[in-house]
Amino acid sequence: GWNASDDGAGETATYLGVYPNWKTFYDANKEGYSYEPGMRAWYQGDRSWRFLGLDCSGFIGWALYNSFDASVRLTSGYVWGSTSYADHMAWLGYGTTAEIDASQLKAGDIVSMTEKHVYLVLGRCSDGSILMLQSVPNGGVVVSGSGFGTKATRLAGAFMRNHCPDWWYYFSQTGLYSSPVPRYLTGKYFTWTNRFSDSAGLRNLSGEEVLAYLESQL
Repeated sequence: GWNASDDGAGETATYLGVYPNWKTFYDANKEGYSYEPGMRAWYQGDRSWRFLGLDCSGFIGWALYNSFDASVRLTSGYVWGSTSYADHMAWLGYGTTAEIDASQLKAGDIVSMTEKHVYLVLGRCSDGSILMLQSVPNGGVVVSGSGFGTKATRLAGAFMRNHCPDWWYYFSQTGLYSSPVPRYLTGKYFTWTNRFSDSAGLRNLSGEEVLAYLESQL
């Protein structure tokens, strides 16, 4: 999702819909895929791999770009460093940030982890675990849950297995449907106060209810 100079959104994160190269690359590489060749190439200055997928910031940026109305979206896009992502959104005036408190996280919040990662919260489940949507190395974009064996993790796995069966088959063994705590709950989170309406009332729903709502829309 980054540009060639690695300082903001590139062509793929300012593209409406699924960038064609993503599916072409997936179809040709889903068996035995590894992100490591692309990572090594990036650090060596080869930027050609940036057209083949999205990192965590790139995914959130692409999702926001595709969510904003054309009259208000930033033409420069929404891709920034993961650890500063929450602060950048607040700086733009879209909402506020605070230190992560798992009991306060709600659907739509954006979490900037201390350990260089960013993800979108889908909701908090009845056992306190967090459902999230994120793009991760060696697993691509996935619904996952905080902790191991939690309600969020079980729901995330079932959702991916039922609605993204090929993705589940090729990437389920990476363990990325379970995100370790407290590491995933360390850092800052951004919460919206401006720009988006919530006609479905998702902010006030549990993680289970949010996922049920998403399934009803498929």
